[in-house]
Amino acid sequence: MKVFIASPFFNEEEIKRLRFVEKVLKDVKGFEVFTAVDHQFPMLKFGSEPWRDAVFGNDLSHLHEADIVIGIHDSGRSKEPDSGTIWEIGYAYANRIPIIIFKEKEEDAVNLMIANSARAFLLSKQEFKAYDFRSLPTIPYYGKLI
Repeated sequence: MKVFIASPFFNEEEIKRLRFVEKVLKDVKGFEVFTAVDHQFPMLKFGSEPWRDAVFGNDLSHLHEADIVIGIHDSGRSKEPDSGTIWEIGYAYANRIPIIIFKEKEEDAVNLMIANSARAFLLSKQEFKAYDFRSLPTIPYYGKLI
């Protein structure tokens, strides 16, 4: 199974959460995983048009190949999720790729559009580890909405 992890990766908290999700999916579940942080084309100048085209195209091709998308809701910079992560989740929904949201921070509200587009919300590391990513059972979100 191919999994695309949509996640922020701009500070230590975000990277730690991303690596936890990646490790569970690879080492415990045995899935093939794509994370954008590991595909940033360092040979190209950050922010240049060639870099932008390479990163965007690579993300799109991996989204198209994905069997599921894991969206990491929590950000280490704000109460709002990362805008790139939200774009990837929306793209997955539009392309009928099942979405699983991982959200640990109870105090942060979820946008209605994310709440209703996800197949399941996993609200702890224990829930994430225990979830059956092959059968994808539905777990609705009942927390705070915005």
